[in-house]
Amino acid sequence: MRILLAASDSDSEKIEKTAKDFGDVTKVLDNALVVPSIQEAAEEEKPFEVIIISDELEEFPEVLKAIRMTGEGQVCEHDRASVVVLTTTFLERHTKEVLERCEIEIKGFLVKPHVGTSVARLLEEIELESNMRELHKPEFDMKILAVEDHPVSRKQLRLLLRSVAYITTVESAEELFSEIFSIDPDLITMDVQLPGVTGIQACERLRNTPRFSDVPVIFITASDSNDDEIAMFKAGANDFVKKPFGNLALRARIRNQLLRRKAELALQKEAKRLERTVRILDCLFRLSELVMDTKASTEKLVRGIVDVVPTASERPENLCARITLKDQEFKAGDFRETIWKISSPICAYEKPIGSLDVCMLEEDDSSYDGMTSIVNDIAGRISQTIEQRHHVQMLKKMTITDKSD
Repeated sequence: MRILLAASDSDSEKIEKTAKDFGDVTKVLDNALVVPSIQEAAEEEKPFEVIIISDELEEFPEVLKAIRMTGEGQVCEHDRASVVVLTTTFLERHTKEVLERCEIEIKGFLVKPHVGTSVARLLEEIELESNMRELHKPEFDMKILAVEDHPVSRKQLRLLLRSVAYITTVESAEELFSEIFSIDPDLITMDVQLPGVTGIQACERLRNTPRFSDVPVIFITASDSNDDEIAMFKAGANDFVKKPFGNLALRARIRNQLLRRKAELALQKEAKRLERTVRILDCLFRLSELVMDTKASTEKLVRGIVDVVPTASERPENLCARITLKDQEFKAGDFRETIWKISSPICAYEKPIGSLDVCMLEEDDSSYDGMTSIVNDIAGRISQTIEQRHHVQMLKKMTITDKSD
């Protein structure tokens, strides 16, 4: 288990010593580093499974909010992390009120100063539950983002849908757009009547946001008005459920949308793979044409390769190439050396004589997708071509020598 210990008093030393028997412990002494540590772990997909936090931290509520936002969507492979609060008898009641306001489910309390045996018992329970969760993962390895301003409804949705997919809840449209890029949901459920920006307005904005324009949206509404139904579909809704909703009906509608979404994503992935294959084949075909032109000089060949290499990328305009051969340099007109560079050696008879360098003008993962293997392959082809041309030149010399004799 990955355990985060956010406490700095003498009791934390006892907890750390015991916790190390259950997994890797990250101890954060600086109050300001607790939230960044939680967020960084979630972003790196190495989330904390247990968070032991002292209620004496100055930013205790802010830390709880960070746990909730990452916990429902990302921590512990999208499951909620087990949160343990280190407290005192004097503060325990106040801390429980804070936890209720932040909607955090607490695994347990460690009441100072008697924390020694309690830590081991709690961690044993968490470890057992973690093993059981592995046996009861949700039906879909996908993410639902539920937008609901009523606390009871939010809790109901979490309990109802956690067996279907990994679920995160937020309470307003503003919070939805604040968190949606980090959560990257596969489906959104939305209450129509939200404070501030309504669900209808939020859905219209989603449909105008390219990254989420095709994410399924299911509205949850108490309205019986036909006008409201029309407004929901005009805004871009995929479906809606009326309150009070039946558990089976809501699950069935969400399953249908997730199945459709899963199929769409699989098709998109396959289409992208085929597009990439076509780009690479086209690039290699153009390179073959250059190599097959035996009348062209080596300089013309290399300059042609420099122009062709970027076309293998999804964003060729973001790549530029350069070929160095001994003391000669051949580069594209827009070549600019950047920190985002792929280099591969060019060799002749197993000795390096230069390199092929491809630079990305601005950081973008799509530009680099698969380019390392392509650059290595092209550098290898250049090496073979140089050796072949050298062989041809040697044969011509030998032929001329034979004739003169």
